[in-house]
Amino acid sequence: MTQPPGVTGVTGVTGVTGVTGVTGVTGVAGTVVYSILDKAIQFFQDPVNRKRIQKQCIDPLLHHILDIMLPYIILTCILFSLILLMSCTSIGLLVYQLRTVSLVTMPAAIPAAIPAAIPAAIPAAMSSAIIQPTV
Repeated sequence: MTQPPGVTGVTGVTGVTGVTGVTGVTGVAGTVVYSILDKAIQFFQDPVNRKRIQKQCIDPLLHHILDIMLPYIILTCILFSLILLMSCTSIGLLVYQLRTVSLVTMPAAIPAAIPAAIPAAIPAAMSSAIIQPTV
């Protein structure tokens, strides 16, 4: 019985007892698979082959995928920008309204630097809406 290269001590079809560099191989078919796998790994480790695969397979595939996905990417960016703009506008309006309401209805929130004459200038109709602080 002839043995494949790199295999020593083949005891039959069901077991291999001396495969170099491979553990757990059952049968001669396993050694053939590993030899093909080793040749494929050596082929892909060559820089020339790697560049060729990248230029002829991977780059065109990525360009095609990006060409198909570009409208969806643009649409997603536009929608995200609109949502961000609406959120910022809502927060800005909310802060503006809260600031305006706090200056008119809560005199305790008016800074001490404002002269005391300003509360006297508030119309009499608004005086009932003013919340007087309790001490």
